[in-house]
Amino acid sequence: MKNVKIYALNNGNNAVSFFKKAFDEGAAAVQCDIRRTLDGQFIAFRDRNLSRMCGRDWVVSGTSWSHIKNLPVRSGEPIPHLDDLLKFMVLHPGAVFFFRALLNTAQDVADLAHQISRAGVQTRGVITVSSSRLSFISAARKSVHDIGTAFCSSFPGGIVEKAKRTGTKRVCILPGRFPGGKTVLRMLSAMGSLADQVAEAAAEGIEISIGTVNGLNTLRRILDTGVKSLWTSDVELSAKLLKQR
Repeated sequence: MKNVKIYALNNGNNAVSFFKKAFDEGAAAVQCDIRRTLDGQFIAFRDRNLSRMCGRDWVVSGTSWSHIKNLPVRSGEPIPHLDDLLKFMVLHPGAVFFFRALLNTAQDVADLAHQISRAGVQTRGVITVSSSRLSFISAARKSVHDIGTAFCSSFPGGIVEKAKRTGTKRVCILPGRFPGGKTVLRMLSAMGSLADQVAEAAAEGIEISIGTVNGLNTLRRILDTGVKSLWTSDVELSAKLLKQR
């Protein structure tokens, strides 16, 4: 199906090889988790603690980059520094990164925006926050006025109003992050209320992306809402399903 963009969920895999593979398979954008170390460095890592992925019982925010940079994750690759990702974006001009800001303060987010801007990729580097931290979007914009921003919501309620209020042009709906979320999404899709929100958002120039695709039936429900971008943890499969659609 033409004009539908595929966005890749990393499921905790922030290795540079994952992002390269996702783009090679046809992803238009990827999700990347960002945390900050004790000495202020931004790294691509999902967990608060290094124990599960690296076998070290260290909290990321309490550990300096010099102690982290040589630790391999389960794939055997090192934990990427933000600079590694920005370099990748510079070398791949079409690459869009949704930087999921797992950060503690608005100042952290402002600093992240500044670092992305220094690489000249601020319109393709989308700082993404949870719907409970919308104030962080303002901090990013005050730091870099043209930085890409998005918020992620588990429940598709009031999303257009929130987007307009914060000046956000991208909203990610990922209901799988709370119990019963997929059932709620299915019901709203059946009633047409989600499709109404998607249409209202499109009229305001706001992109809504929905996920996650894990089969043809899920794909059909998502596309029936009228969205033009979807999230998946399997880009190759979703690309094949779109062709069948």
